[in-house]
Amino acid sequence: MSPGRMLALFSLLPTLLLASQAPGFEPAVPLKQGGSMPVTLESNPFPLVADLQAQNTSLHALAFSPDGATLAAAGDPGLIELWEVASWQSSGILSGHTAAINTLAFSPDGARIASGSDDATVRVWDLTAQSELSRFKPTMATNVYRVAYSPSGSEVAVGAQLCVVQLVNPQTGILRRTLDQPGCGSTSLGWVRAWGIDYFPDSGHLVTGDGRGCCGGALFRWDEDRFVEPQLLVGYGLPVNNVDIDPSGTRVALSALGEPAVWIRDAASGALIHEMIGHIFRVTGLAFSPDGKLVASVSRDGALVLWDASAGTEAARLNPLAGPLTGVAFSPDGGLLAAATESGRVLVWDLQGG
Repeated sequence: MSPGRMLALFSLLPTLLLASQAPGFEPAVPLKQGGSMPVTLESNPFPLVADLQAQNTSLHALAFSPDGATLAAAGDPGLIELWEVASWQSSGILSGHTAAINTLAFSPDGARIASGSDDATVRVWDLTAQSELSRFKPTMATNVYRVAYSPSGSEVAVGAQLCVVQLVNPQTGILRRTLDQPGCGSTSLGWVRAWGIDYFPDSGHLVTGDGRGCCGGALFRWDEDRFVEPQLLVGYGLPVNNVDIDPSGTRVALSALGEPAVWIRDAASGALIHEMIGHIFRVTGLAFSPDGKLVASVSRDGALVLWDASAGTEAARLNPLAGPLTGVAFSPDGGLLAAATESGRVLVWDLQGG
């Protein structure tokens, strides 16, 4: 971490510590259907509309279905839990993984969900039947860190602990292509600790960011169909752990292992647009809002920060006093914002209420 960034963080400490002690909800009984509780953000309170206790003891992944009707969460010991957004009642549990789930991705039509686990498998589930549709193991995998569906739904990109991303048919598990992350194998003995993967809305390209345990990482832009060298967007000193492309496909938000910052970069050139510092511990999840105006980030410091994506400034802050946060997701219409906690809770706020 640069001296300048460290100085900026220390200058934020008094404000952040005071904010963490501000009035918030008590982590007790889940809210009843239709209940709400304001979380004060200066003059802009957002009602808390759901506080869901998962059967997983800790949560690592969170996602809304494309139609916004279902919220899914997964973690340790390996369950995928589904809730009906209209009532916040449980709508099912998908079991089969034998170790913690690190990542979830809905298919574009919402009919399936893919999960990647520390049991070294990717599983694709039929949500109507609530049963396993297919299962495959990435090459030499012991942990699967990231899965992402292509916009067409015809493939999933899978990042495990090797320095490659595999493009796989989700129905059959047949490998379509392997993307060998340049420079990774020669500097980290072929191993990574995290992946950030996302497809561009046009389905023609994707970005892959690796987090190497020993020596940084890099962010590349790939042509999905043409076998050409990828474009280096950021490298090689940034161990990427999360990426999200905005709805217009022009910007990419990313975070890095061990870093409390969020960056927004130009998705075509990699040029830095904003560096946003507001957390005091490492960022564990981030997401663009559906309209591209906001970026939400969560951290082990327990804060959820909403950033103005155009200005690169903090727009609002939630301090739910729920311990470390591990994931964040906007509903497809942008009206709801959900966060997952290390203690197995899912918190949902209404961004249009109050």
